[in-house]
Amino acid sequence: MSHDWSATDKYVPLPLVLSTVSLSVPLACYSKEAVQRDQSALDNLGVLESSLVEYGGEPGSRVISYKLKGKPITLGDVSIQTFGSADTCQEAARQSVKLKAGETYLRQNADESAASIERDCSRPGMWTELRRQIA
Repeated sequence: MSHDWSATDKYVPLPLVLSTVSLSVPLACYSKEAVQRDQSALDNLGVLESSLVEYGGEPGSRVISYKLKGKPITLGDVSIQTFGSADTCQEAARQSVKLKAGETYLRQNADESAASIERDCSRPGMWTELRRQIA
């Protein structure tokens, strides 16, 4: 089974969506009921203007397509959380993060910010996460 996210717009917070839909996990079992559960979960998520889950293909080569349009949402808080040893990277990293509280969430900025924080702040024995909160 493969997934097609190509019809997902820039306002969709993919980490939130991926944690919501059951068919996105590796080795998920396809069924019409699972597609309906995913559709229902997305309809109730609150950050999407519209969502459509479709499937096609033969058994063994199914394609699940997610067509998602996100609502422009304002970020309430953006924080950097470290785990493990204390790190001095936080303040310098905070200045380079493209996501800013009070601005509209854009997936590209979120992806670039998370990758930058992970690359610049994670050290052996620790890791760093970028956390986003909706206003």
